Amino acid sequence: MELRRLTLAIAACGVLVNSALGQVTWQTNSLRPGTARTNDVSYYAAEEVSPSDETATAEADKSYEDSWSGKGSCDAKGSCYLFGPDEPWQLSSGDNALGVRVGGWVAAGYHTNPEPLSLVYGDGLAFLDVPDGIRLHQSWVFAERAAARDSGWDWGFRTDLLYGTDAHTTQAYGQLSGWDVDWDNGVYGWALPQLYAEIARENLSIKAGHFFTPAGYEVVGATGNFFYSHSFTHYNSEPFTHSGVMATANLTDRLEAYGGWVAGWDTAFTSQDGGNMGLGGLAYQATDAIKVIYITTIGDLGLRGGDAYYHGFVVDLALTERLGWVIQSDLLSVGETDELDKGVTNYLFYTINDCWKVGMRAEWWYNGNVANNVPDNTEHTALTFGLNYRPHANLVLRPEVRWNRSQDDQYDVDLFGIDAVVTF
Repeated sequence: MELRRLTLAIAACGVLVNSALGQVTWQTNSLRPGTARTNDVSYYAAEEVSPSDETATAEADKSYEDSWSGKGSCDAKGSCYLFGPDEPWQLSSGDNALGVRVGGWVAAGYHTNPEPLSLVYGDGLAFLDVPDGIRLHQSWVFAERAAARDSGWDWGFRTDLLYGTDAHTTQAYGQLSGWDVDWDNGVYGWALPQLYAEIARENLSIKAGHFFTPAGYEVVGATGNFFYSHSFTHYNSEPFTHSGVMATANLTDRLEAYGGWVAGWDTAFTSQDGGNMGLGGLAYQATDAIKVIYITTIGDLGLRGGDAYYHGFVVDLALTERLGWVIQSDLLSVGETDELDKGVTNYLFYTINDCWKVGMRAEWWYNGNVANNVPDNTEHTALTFGLNYRPHANLVLRPEVRWNRSQDDQYDVDLFGIDAVVTF
């Protein structure tokens, strides 16, 4: 009965989305090469745990359900869901002979935007390119087999496929053609953000192919973020995907190291314009309540602009059982284009109970990039307040309000947005 009700809810969302599809004539601004970005996406990723820690798997420490449970239930049964079971329904949990898990989500939303900034001022708001209507942002499916870290070698893989308005910013724009760059359909499109193989043994895993970057805190996948919108820094100053080889090693119980080679930023299996970079970093669990992550890429970005240096720090603090604080700092320097980006973003999350969470994001971002149609040496600030309401284990609603300001007064925009994310 509960599954039937969930199915009806998904069908209702589909009717709204189909109606919206038929009305869309507004066209997105074409992205400058190299600006599509995607971080790793877990199945039910939690917003207060950095995605830099793991790469596109469904570990319990990144699940919405695990991060919310036991922190103030609304009734004696331990659940405040309006309907449905306490545990999320999954299309395939991987309990089969091959251990292959299949799942995904659908995210549709609405947001205001008094002036379509992607037409007049670059793509500062990133994924919010099609305002004033209900849009299908992400229809996402994946298949994966997790490589087990036991006494012997094991193998795994992951592939993701995305359709929606977010596909334009998820394609491999670090190359001029090939892969998913040309899979467009007006304001909608397709993207294949991941296709990689992995081997693992005990404290070591190695993946090769096209995969999400370990850099940054926010991710492309709607299940991996608390907020409907994305920060300036996430979109403009961080990579999304890489193609290459990356190893992850657990040096101690608290220290993890990353290292590898990638063909620049946001490319598929092409080293466009000499893209050639080293990728590395560390994740340190200082205490049960403090985690620090450092990720860097150094080398030739390729199409985006030659030799470059990037680093990102994420500090994840559990202040109390219910209150979390995340601090992120990024620096990007590109020599050939004299680009210099700097950003500091603060996130606060408070868990009321299994169904309600509140969050705040405060960001300062400095941009020195002429190529993105943004004036040089401009400081941007953004303040976002949001709610997450979960009436069902497979459904979350994310309303938010956002204020954007810039030093030159060209980016003073207030925004309201809300979306619904249904997982399966």
